[in-house]
Amino acid sequence: MSSKILLALGVVLAISALGSAQKCNVCAYWTTQPKEQQKCTSATVTCPAGTSYCFTSSFTFLNGTEAVKRNCGNPDFCGANACTRFIAALKLTSCSISCYNTSGNSATGVMVTKFTLSLMVIVGLILA
Repeated sequence: MSSKILLALGVVLAISALGSAQKCNVCAYWTTQPKEQQKCTSATVTCPAGTSYCFTSSFTFLNGTEAVKRNCGNPDFCGANACTRFIAALKLTSCSISCYNTSGNSATGVMVTKFTLSLMVIVGLILA
């Protein structure tokens, strides 16, 4: 009986780890590009480990060129003084960074699905 409980706990842990990866919109453009290329689409990327935020950044360089980028970011990129560091390092005239840590999926729906699947596995293992 105890081996079934351990197996059930292992399955629950494996299920809870599934589907937890952050997904972010990804794009980049500069105002030096033709107008038709200066847009972001709804393309997404699954973020690698260590990047727990999605960000949208907008920079203006000394020559007036503006750059916009959306991608995955780490806490350092989304920190309170990130723009101050970028302005100094890249000699920018302006900087704006907006970060969030949700992929837009229904977190409640994902958790309900995981709970239901885990419950079904546990009951199945106990009754087997």
